[in-house]
Amino acid sequence: MMIICYKILIDFKGVFWMNLMSEKEYRARVDRLAETKNFSFVSDDFFKELDNLTEDLRNMIVFNADEFKTDGTAYYVSNGGDDNNDGLSPTTAWKTLEKANSFTYKNGDAVLFERGGLWRGEIVAQSGVSYSAYGVGAKPKIYKAFDGKDGNWVKTEYENVWKFDKFIEVSDIGSVVFNDGEAYADKKYEFDELNSNYQFRFIGTDYKENQENILYLYCDKGNPRDVFRNIDLSYRKDFGSIIKIPHFAENIYIKNLDLRYGMDIFFPMGAKNVVISYCVCGWQGGHIVGGKRLRYGGGGGCWHSCDNMRYEHCYIYQQFDAGVDPQYHWIEDTPAIINGFVTTDCLFETCEYTFEFFNTQDNLDGNCFSNCYIGYNLCRNGGRGFGDKHTGSAYIKLWQNHENHTKNFVFEKNIFDRAYSRTLILGARETSGGKFSLKYIPKLKGNIYIDRYNKPFAVLNYVDYRYNEDSYKEFEDLGVSKNETYLFTR
Repeated sequence: MMIICYKILIDFKGVFWMNLMSEKEYRARVDRLAETKNFSFVSDDFFKELDNLTEDLRNMIVFNADEFKTDGTAYYVSNGGDDNNDGLSPTTAWKTLEKANSFTYKNGDAVLFERGGLWRGEIVAQSGVSYSAYGVGAKPKIYKAFDGKDGNWVKTEYENVWKFDKFIEVSDIGSVVFNDGEAYADKKYEFDELNSNYQFRFIGTDYKENQENILYLYCDKGNPRDVFRNIDLSYRKDFGSIIKIPHFAENIYIKNLDLRYGMDIFFPMGAKNVVISYCVCGWQGGHIVGGKRLRYGGGGGCWHSCDNMRYEHCYIYQQFDAGVDPQYHWIEDTPAIINGFVTTDCLFETCEYTFEFFNTQDNLDGNCFSNCYIGYNLCRNGGRGFGDKHTGSAYIKLWQNHENHTKNFVFEKNIFDRAYSRTLILGARETSGGKFSLKYIPKLKGNIYIDRYNKPFAVLNYVDYRYNEDSYKEFEDLGVSKNETYLFTR
């Protein structure tokens, strides 16, 4: 007898019932898709099943309604709360992020945000503390973005160009997003480049040539305040993470939050036992860094080193750079050891690089990516979205001129659907800039690739491989991949 479990789900549209897919069911459906005849042209029925799987995985993540349990003390935060309260119950909840961030917690405590609420700013995480949701409704939203309707827009002397009337002293505005992602603006640097909908210009404190801290937006439909239901201005101060995890922090668990905007999700150094699950993460990155016309940011990962950092059942989309990106690109006396970086059962859409790994540490004993597992992730629309490096994008990118030494690093049972540019760009060297070494390339096992026949697909040691049965036999003969499924579109 089959027992189907239903949950009540509430979002801004009201109350409805939905049967949420389980992780076991999701993985079984991925395995069934992998049984499709290899080197075949896929049918409309295949794409229908893939679309249904995508929707079911998204629903499984977005509408997860688990009640968070903690062994320590739970502290509650609500838009209807009061910072003078004790925070120990939903009826005596705190109100602001500032209050939640300034309190000193004990190991095992949890900070719970009320579902349906919205806070603007960032979470400053503490070791041993969990951050999650309580109540019913949509996941609590944490936006590292100014409210673009909290102020007036003034028409300028430039045709169809509007100025936000608030002085914004931040390093940069990385994106301007309208109506929860229905549209977004394209970043420009000069006034004469503002000539069509929707383009914006902001020169902040990190742009050294001529900072202004004034936001300009081209909109020929009238005052932006009247045109859009909401406007979010993603900003960066300092490093700009939406969740600030201190370096060498330990035992932090983040679940069921809607995290948007800012430069990245989090990016600590030396963190241990950090888990993010059932979170929605969108619109990170696109900020100028270091006074150049180069924009960075997006996704989350670690810097230099970590031990057991996990992404599980997350929906990660519209990332200017990478979906997840453990990395290091300086030279120190201590080896960069990224150990136990795991990403499973996630949905990635519209990321420039879905998985980006690089490490410029050179010739240090122990320096490596070790015990990393990337499995059962569904990746679509790679290289599309609001990033600006489409032609260099890839689902998996290990920068080719760096060491990138790996030990027990596996990509398994992931679905990579029709990359804008290439699916794989892989490189690893004996020393940074030195001799290429196949032995350090991660192993690819049982993944499903879908792309146009004879399209550029992979780059390995600067050699291009196209997407057809002959090139992939050669690719597998190199020992990089095994038991992969290659499916063609016309």
